[in-house]
Amino acid sequence: MGTAGIVTLILVIDLVVMSVLVRAIVSTNWEPIVQRYPAVEPLPGSRRWNFRSFQAGGMLNMGWSVHVMSDADFLHLRPAKLLRWMGMRGASVPWDEVEVRERKRRTLSVRIAGIDLKGPAECLTAPAEAGVASNP
Repeated sequence: MGTAGIVTLILVIDLVVMSVLVRAIVSTNWEPIVQRYPAVEPLPGSRRWNFRSFQAGGMLNMGWSVHVMSDADFLHLRPAKLLRWMGMRGASVPWDEVEVRERKRRTLSVRIAGIDLKGPAECLTAPAEAGVASNP
């Protein structure tokens, strides 16, 4: 096997190993939320933020990769297209299941389905708490 063959083999092995590691991290840090709170359609007029950064668990960092919708009933989390291509699914979490853990100036840490989730405070604040009228 020549140099090109060895390089190709190493790249293929790296891709396989990285795929397995990413899938393991997603399954332990994101899937519990998705399994417990499957995605539902947001209500018309929901607040929306695109390409927000979140950290789930201790190892999954989703920088500029989550679309967030917020209505009177749910916090809707939708991975961006690249993450959906990798198998991540969206979730719709009832607001009464979002447990606030730590509030900082611009970020909020919450616990959902036993997973710590950190993201922009504006996205993780229930509409009633943010002073936004409920949807009709």
